[in-house]
Amino acid sequence: MEGASSASDVGPIRYRLAMQSEQAKRLSLPPWPKMSDTFVDYAKPIINRLPPNYGIGQLRRALLIASGVWNAVVAERGDIDRAVEFVTLTLAEEAKQPVPPGLLSAIEMLALRKLARFDDDDRIVTGVEVQPVGDRFRVLAASESPPPAVRMARRLRRRKQLVDDWPS
Repeated sequence: MEGASSASDVGPIRYRLAMQSEQAKRLSLPPWPKMSDTFVDYAKPIINRLPPNYGIGQLRRALLIASGVWNAVVAERGDIDRAVEFVTLTLAEEAKQPVPPGLLSAIEMLALRKLARFDDDDRIVTGVEVQPVGDRFRVLAASESPPPAVRMARRLRRRKQLVDDWPS
């Protein structure tokens, strides 16, 4: 039949390409914000617990603990108890003494914060650098992200869990 076309050929090519682009946008993952910005936002509570006029060493140690908690929560897929246990055991082994109660509460708070505010961010912190800039500090955080297919699968699984767990 002359002039007949399939449904995918109907309309101008611009329209078809625009529809494909819209479908791709709906299925694609948004880009992550800069890890440095995300990480500083995440670590604010432990930074705020530092004494006034803290030094670069104190800030670096606090951020390394925060990165350990972040990575443990990612590795344990949101199991806060296991993440906190892993971080506290690691710190206790390094220090050759139990983790002080104040630090333990900060670790627990960071684990909860990761789950509550940054649960969908499954990047692994691979490095934290602190640089003095005048009377302040600049924090640079590096990360590795899982491949897009893994991110998409996790996102879809989370969405399914929300639907399955939603009260009927």
